Amino acid sequence: MFSYPRFVVAGLFTLGLLLVGCSSSGDDAIDTTTSQSFPDLSEFNKQNEATTTSSVVSTTAAPTLEEAKAEIEVFMHDENRKLHECINVARECDALVQLAEIHIDRQLEASIGLANDLVREGLEIQSPIDPTHDRYEIEEIDLPSATSTSAVVTFCDIDGHIVYQPGGAPDGTDLIINDKVVSRIKIANLTRNTEGRWRVSDSVEREQFPNGDGCDQ
Repeated sequence: MFSYPRFVVAGLFTLGLLLVGCSSSGDDAIDTTTSQSFPDLSEFNKQNEATTTSSVVSTTAAPTLEEAKAEIEVFMHDENRKLHECINVARECDALVQLAEIHIDRQLEASIGLANDLVREGLEIQSPIDPTHDRYEIEEIDLPSATSTSAVVTFCDIDGHIVYQPGGAPDGTDLIINDKVVSRIKIANLTRNTEGRWRVSDSVEREQFPNGDGCDQ
């Protein structure tokens, strides 16, 4: 999750029975005096009902707590990726639409504010050349139960993204505004909507380290 420069706003998962019929034709007569014996299907129906019920339960069973946490971890990495896909080229991003896929409430307000500030200041963001300066590690997921609609995620973000102004230097080259590598421990509050999709509703920074080693401490 990107850490915003000082001059911009901070911010920041859905038996039927087979009927067999007999018919008569021509002059063939049905003997109504002879009783016909049919097999007793009650036991078969019971077994079949049990099998069907078991099948339905197995396909609609709620996820385990660990599965639910794994889903959140996937979302958090996806959130970080989608955030940068938008703000790195803020002038080309429909922030209100794209960021609403990952953020709500205060977090959405902050991320949209950041995108707007970058556009207003004529700034862009570039991913760091060194991939180790762009790491995102989940440290803890606090989820009361697999069906909970809220969660708290603690993560470490190593941020080496470069903020620059295209052609902003006196000689016409790009002007670097911020290229420092920092690492931060952050806490994000998540909310799950009625469709089962997670969104970040708010986040705070707990600790910051002036290098890229904070996540290893």
